[in-house]
Amino acid sequence: MTMFKKLAIAATLAVLNLAGAHAASVEEDTTFLLQNSNADLPGVFTGHYPISNLGLDINGVPVQTRIVGDTFVDEFILQVLDSQNLSINFAALTTTVNNVVIPDVTFSGAALYDFFSNIYPFSSSVFTSTSFSASGLTLDSGLYAVEVTGTINVADGAYGGSLDTVPSVPEPATWALMLVGFGLVSAISRRRAICGH
Repeated sequence: MTMFKKLAIAATLAVLNLAGAHAASVEEDTTFLLQNSNADLPGVFTGHYPISNLGLDINGVPVQTRIVGDTFVDEFILQVLDSQNLSINFAALTTTVNNVVIPDVTFSGAALYDFFSNIYPFSSSVFTSTSFSASGLTLDSGLYAVEVTGTINVADGAYGGSLDTVPSVPEPATWALMLVGFGLVSAISRRRAICGH
């Protein structure tokens, strides 16, 4: 084998090794559309939106294989039709290898923002490397995205959970003002009836 062929093979192998090393650090960006599993139930105004990083993305395309070591940025798009209180929970699935339980993914962050890039902090949240739960946020109508970031620990590492919404209820002070208002309207109506107006 000539020296040129040996150099060409060595260069090809080096490029393939670099490509393989680079593949484990490629950031996977995937966008999913959350769909309300309660949407067809008459008289139900709550929303239950299953969260999963597997299956189909927002365009109906199967999510590509997730490789150990890859970082990911997953966005879950949510449409809110009226004022809603939001809660969200998700956790890494686990895989057992040689009797050792390994979390499929390690989370590095979770955030909620609207399409004007405003971030919405949760008033109550718990974040760990393998789970996230939050509540206490009221959203007005509009489009929002929940962004989840992390690293894949096992091939096709997965996580799941749900996002739930319920119609927002007025605060106690708002109820008190409404009752005072109804009382005033009632008093004015009675006075007009007595006075003959």
